[in-house]
Amino acid sequence: NIYMAKHRLLHLPLPTDIQEAASKAYADALILPATQVEPSHIGAATFDDLQDLINNTMSAGRTSGGLIEASSAAGNVKVNLGTGFIKITDSPNGLTRSFN
Repeated sequence: NIYMAKHRLLHLPLPTDIQEAASKAYADALILPATQVEPSHIGAATFDDLQDLINNTMSAGRTSGGLIEASSAAGNVKVNLGTGFIKITDSPNGLTRSFN
């Protein structure tokens, strides 16, 4: 085992084989946002990307740790050291975001 904090790989060339290491910038450039990933759908569906699937099938909720509590009469919430998902609006089809 190599302790990578002291033996970092720098100035990597572009990988040409699946076994070769890649830089963080190279890997980050290949990651697609959920709005560009299409699950299977029928015809010209209104909800046609992964973000739509998440927004419409996942409700808000805590997954681990922390406490979610109301912090004002305006509807704001306070999250104490937890992880989970929350809708950014009061719409059931609102955008779902994860939090830590």
